Amino acid sequence: MKWLTRWFLDNPVAANLLMVMILVSGLLSLNTLRVESFPQLPPSQLLVTVLYPGGIAQQVDQGITQRIEDALSGVAGIDRITSESQRGLSAVRVRKTTGTDIDRLLDEVRNRVNNISGFPAQAEQPQVYRDEFTNLASFVMVSGDWDESVLQQAASRVEQALKKHPDISKVTNSGKRTPQLIIEPEADELKRYQLGMGDLVAHIQQWSLEYRTGELKTAQGQLILRGDGYADTLSALRD
Repeated sequence: MKWLTRWFLDNPVAANLLMVMILVSGLLSLNTLRVESFPQLPPSQLLVTVLYPGGIAQQVDQGITQRIEDALSGVAGIDRITSESQRGLSAVRVRKTTGTDIDRLLDEVRNRVNNISGFPAQAEQPQVYRDEFTNLASFVMVSGDWDESVLQQAASRVEQALKKHPDISKVTNSGKRTPQLIIEPEADELKRYQLGMGDLVAHIQQWSLEYRTGELKTAQGQLILRGDGYADTLSALRD
């Protein structure tokens, strides 16, 4: 490397021209550089989720998770399968082997899962998708000297507006609150009807259930039979 250093010392004009070219090239490529908090990595695993409302962890594991694992055993391109069974939810992660096309594996896994028979009747349709890491673009905060219900409505409008943007793939509302209905019974009325708090809770639960009875096949297609008995308004609770 001494000869290169000696050459630049003997030719200062060439060294200055080379430095100017490097600076100009850097300025021209400045607008094309990507700035990311985390590098965008290609997805390497799939996620299979099944919701089972009301099912305990043991029921979810025996009725859903183990069936999915058995259906996916032997599928080419799978490196490892990990699962988690919790109350009301089964989550199975499928990691692909190196060189396996993620889209081809997605189609194969979706076909295997959709062909599983014997899921509990109350289990919802399985969801199969790529488990991708997404970059966080920005935070949008909604604040002001207003009632919380007004701020919640404003945040929902902002969320819906952002979801319509074609360059935004996902929007998460971290401050969204689930509406709650607080019931304050009158003690004298409960005594008059000879009811305790446990009796009142049982009556409210009885009239606040979602019933799913099955499907009816007709010549025009399939009809889903269900009945909703929600008591979520003041008049319904009074009845």
